[in-house]
Amino acid sequence: VVAAVVFGIITSASLTPINATVKAETNISDAKGVSADSVQTETIRVGFTDTDKFIRAINGKHTGYGVEYLDKIAKYTGWKYEYVHDTWENCFDMLEKGQIDLVCTTDTSSEKRRKFLYSDQHIGYSYSAFYVNSDSEICYEDYEGMDGCRFGVINKTTNIEGLRNIAKEKNFDFDTVLFDTEVEVLDALKEGDIDVAVTSSLMDAGNLKVVGKHKPEDIYCVMSKNKKEQMQQLNLAIEKIKTENPGFGEKLLERYNDVDSYADMISFTKEESEYIQSAEPVKIMLLEDARPISYVKEGELTGIFVKFLKKLSAISGLQFEFIIGTDEMSMEEYCEGAMAGEYLLLGTKNAVKYTDLLQGAIASEDFIESKMSYVKRHDVALAEKKDSYTFAMTKDLTYFAELMKNRPNSHKIVFYDSLEECMDAVLEKKADITVQDAYLIAYALKGAKYEKALVECPGEVVLNNMCLIGTEDDSMLFQILSKCNKYISSTEKEELIAMELLSNPYEQDFEDVLRRHYDVIVTIVCMLFIAAVAYGIIMRKMARLAFEKKEFELLEKKVQQDELTGIYNRNYFYEKARKMIDNNNAGMCIVTVDISDFKMINEVYGLEKGDMVLKHLAGELVRMTEGRNIIVSRFTADHYFMCMEAIDFGEISFPRKFENVLDDLEISVSYGVYLIENHKQDAVNLMCDRAELALKGKERKGIDFIHYFSEEDRLAMLNAHEIERDMEKAIENKEFQIYVQPKYDLNEERIVGGEALVRWIHPEKGVIPPFKFIDIFEKNGFIQLMDYYVWEETCKFLNELKYQGYDSLPISINISKAHMFGRELQYKLEDLVQRYKIKPELLELEITESVCAGDTDIIYEKIKGLRKAGFKVAMDDFGSGYSSLNMLKDMPLDIIKMDMKFLDEGDNVEKSRNILETLISLAKSIDLEVIVEG
Repeated sequence: VVAAVVFGIITSASLTPINATVKAETNISDAKGVSADSVQTETIRVGFTDTDKFIRAINGKHTGYGVEYLDKIAKYTGWKYEYVHDTWENCFDMLEKGQIDLVCTTDTSSEKRRKFLYSDQHIGYSYSAFYVNSDSEICYEDYEGMDGCRFGVINKTTNIEGLRNIAKEKNFDFDTVLFDTEVEVLDALKEGDIDVAVTSSLMDAGNLKVVGKHKPEDIYCVMSKNKKEQMQQLNLAIEKIKTENPGFGEKLLERYNDVDSYADMISFTKEESEYIQSAEPVKIMLLEDARPISYVKEGELTGIFVKFLKKLSAISGLQFEFIIGTDEMSMEEYCEGAMAGEYLLLGTKNAVKYTDLLQGAIASEDFIESKMSYVKRHDVALAEKKDSYTFAMTKDLTYFAELMKNRPNSHKIVFYDSLEECMDAVLEKKADITVQDAYLIAYALKGAKYEKALVECPGEVVLNNMCLIGTEDDSMLFQILSKCNKYISSTEKEELIAMELLSNPYEQDFEDVLRRHYDVIVTIVCMLFIAAVAYGIIMRKMARLAFEKKEFELLEKKVQQDELTGIYNRNYFYEKARKMIDNNNAGMCIVTVDISDFKMINEVYGLEKGDMVLKHLAGELVRMTEGRNIIVSRFTADHYFMCMEAIDFGEISFPRKFENVLDDLEISVSYGVYLIENHKQDAVNLMCDRAELALKGKERKGIDFIHYFSEEDRLAMLNAHEIERDMEKAIENKEFQIYVQPKYDLNEERIVGGEALVRWIHPEKGVIPPFKFIDIFEKNGFIQLMDYYVWEETCKFLNELKYQGYDSLPISINISKAHMFGRELQYKLEDLVQRYKIKPELLELEITESVCAGDTDIIYEKIKGLRKAGFKVAMDDFGSGYSSLNMLKDMPLDIIKMDMKFLDEGDNVEKSRNILETLISLAKSIDLEVIVEG
């Protein structure tokens, strides 16, 4: 099916061609340089209001995004600041009269631009947000629920037009109630005079919930008309910040602009919940002797993957039944049972792809990370053999043999029934190398037979990540397990693996003992015969028991305690808290303690002093809770957790600040509290997550430092999963459609190419624009699948045009950061153009300048490879944030694509034109094509 294409019709009269040969003049070259050393200290009066989240006063100190940005500006200007608190209306009135000098969080409007001086560049952004009361039944983007509601909007703002556009798009009606100030809008909402408040995301909306947002807008610094010299200093300072510290503003926005920040929480669909409630125990086949992945100990199956599955069971509510597989079972028997739906297998995606016995099987997502290890004889240098090697492999690695077919040399492969037989084959010189999972190899090499004779050797890195293998009937199960896997962090998995390796030393058999102590045993037998042997064995056992006891005591202490502070660590806290909650009938709670701005303490005082702060706080918490049944632990960094009776939390006076820590430094803390109440059976890690959720993002919303988990917190997270819930189904149903935006040559007056854009045509929500899902896809890794989908649809379209006889025009495609840092970018693109029989130059690859801001050596080498393969490479959105002339000088490019802000209408039309003309002339002088958006 050919993707839907929309070509805009552009006439020569709609745009005036820009003469690229005219020399442009910029105001930057005429401006005087400014630095903190050359400017006499000047006090700048800054206006702000209670509802402004960028600047806020707490205990006489001013904090927030605006304060940090202004402090950064002061490093270049030498300014000091005096903060003046009032309403927005009074602030702008004082600004116009010269009673204050600066307001730093305002949007742009023609009326304000006539009255005030605006900074050349923005210092952040805000957007219009829809707020309702916390008890409202309206949910996020619940436009049906908004139908007929009274919307409170500030008079004379663009919010009204934006609201009308959304109402038209989402097909709902509303009544507009106009107000003069944002405070009046929020008060009216709280009093019930309106149903929905529409105001800026920079407002401190208190205990309200967000049900929608739209129209992000840049925010600027403004000064009165008589402050031209100061505005010049401000502009140069902002320019230096964005040049010398790209991304500074974005990092501040992540910390302070938190209207959108939701924490992750497990959430099942109706279908998933019904599946879990009705599901029988899930049968999984695991090997009885595959240490440390799975093995039988004291009659029960255990190991890395077994413990991981038990964590999944606790989170999902599913029950697992383990079937123990033996070495006597053939590969055919293993796979036959799995393909018949009798049980699931532990394996890899490569096994499903390349094993004939598993054709038609499906694999879950990767759960445990691993890789393949290569083993050779210690005394052999593989470089001595030039033609090929003989590989010994177990029969379950037939897929690995398939992967090796693409290697340049022909290698011989011999299959054996077990890893021990493979290693014996290498030992006996029947093979040169054996290959197996790294965890299995690491354990096997501890055996006395192999530890001195065999050694791991370098080889091509092949991932061997573990997943479950089943049939199409297991799709819902894998979907649930994939969702639950997200709630087991990589740190937890690493700790699980480390604990298993530490607590599972190699079990020596009689052969191992003989090999390790052969000379000693022979000497004892010769000298003392039976009596001496018996005595030696007894003494050796006693020594081993003593050593094991000491080792166990050390390991137990290490397992239980946090290495830095000496209090309990995460895993032992989970175990102790579980027992405490189960055995206590009183009301219980989980409390998390977080140090405010701890990263800044590390930055200012250093890591060693930061560790002293962590130890001090741990000691204070233990001292305060002494004599009570309270568990105190530290998970990571400055995250402390306590489990106690709720009445104890009320009786202990937990302070907001701890004094005299470092050079009389006081540290501020916040507390997140989860009252367990009727949820005692929930997993302890979920309880801890809820305590953290109560705290997350709320420390800076007011003077309170103790925050309780509420139902509002739970509901707020449900909306965060909607996009991820539908994204894979959307790919399968081809809900993502490709639109081609034309590229028009102003001189030749014709379309010369296009850009592939993606739109999500949701069956229920209609068109979902990219800005609503691209960021989510980039975070969860789905962007790589989306990228490839767009590329392939574009190649299909180009192929279809060619066979219909149309002229071939290049179409540009976007390359995400994830693909740029991946290994298979060039391979995927070359495969597509070969498969659809199109020339590489018909695919123009657009890379945003932010991708090129770091790791330039790696990125430049990849771009050179792509250009060598025939692809053209363009820098997208040049001029939007990270651009520099050095980038143009060093980066191997064919095309630069100017950001459309250069064509924005406004007071700087002439300036934008001059800059654009100069950049075009510069680009052409270094043989770059130029595309201008807009």
